[in-house]
Amino acid sequence: MCHKLKIDIIASGSKGNCYQIDDGKTVLLIEAGIPVNHIQVKLGFSLFRIAGVLLSHEHQDHAKAAKRLIQYGVDAYMSAG
Repeated sequence: MCHKLKIDIIASGSKGNCYQIDDGKTVLLIEAGIPVNHIQVKLGFSLFRIAGVLLSHEHQDHAKAAKRLIQYGVDAYMSAG
């Protein structure tokens, strides 16, 4: 059985970056540089669907929501910085 992946740009630019890869069941976020409430709205308030978030570096336009996502139980993968 083949599942389709949906790749969506939630935000891109100096004000924040966030992308989602969605297989219809779970979501992987790449970057989290926007407020967590914006991510919640985009995901239909289903943060439990987020399997993890990949952060390229600690600048706020890439990692603004990281701490809050971790507090919600989302696994975050990032460098030691």
